[in-house]
Amino acid sequence: MILNGESDECLELFGRFKARLRRILKTNGRVINWEAFKADILPIETLNALRNEIIYVNRNAFVANPQFTPFSYPWGGGCAFFLPCLNLLPVRSLKEVGFNKARELTHFREIRLIEDLKFFGDIAFIPSFCRTDIGESMFRDARSYFNSLTRNAEAFSQVAQRLKDSVFLTDEEMYATAAMYAEKTYGNRQLSLLNPEQKIHISKELHFKYNASNQQIRRLLKLDIGILNELFP
Repeated sequence: MILNGESDECLELFGRFKARLRRILKTNGRVINWEAFKADILPIETLNALRNEIIYVNRNAFVANPQFTPFSYPWGGGCAFFLPCLNLLPVRSLKEVGFNKARELTHFREIRLIEDLKFFGDIAFIPSFCRTDIGESMFRDARSYFNSLTRNAEAFSQVAQRLKDSVFLTDEEMYATAAMYAEKTYGNRQLSLLNPEQKIHISKELHFKYNASNQQIRRLLKLDIGILNELFP
């Protein structure tokens, strides 16, 4: 989450979110080690850093699930960024949805506290609880946002290191990054034409700088998984 507020307020929001999630999963019979689920506030110091963090968050579902793009995941803010037709969607207020239905959809009983929430079908309408308009204003224009969304592997690497994330590039993006590095280093974008020593060198770049998994490297560079497991146990 990218939040604006006092640190104690941000931690209170996380605490409430954790408690509510815990109750829902317990009801569904899910057993979780909640000690590992803790909040850590990391201040965002500059405009450029804020842009990178927004992009990173809006890419999360796209990186994790091949069924989504950064613009199609319905539960994240990315689907609402720079979308001119957003205001044309048939959005309903909480009263129009009905209190009982709203309680069912939100798992929240104190309806008066979320009376400004709106719905698109059975999904909470993102701009009714997330200030995507402020997020958009951090970028020069829609083109600047799109370019950062698709061509900024270096920045993604820095954010991932800061957040201690493991995977932040898809296979296609990792391939493009590897090809660019190979061309810069060896004058050859064709990964299949690299010799074993060159492939090992590139595998280290992908592993240590871009958090590529051994399986990703195996797929991209056609290296033996046994060798990769020895290099990166």
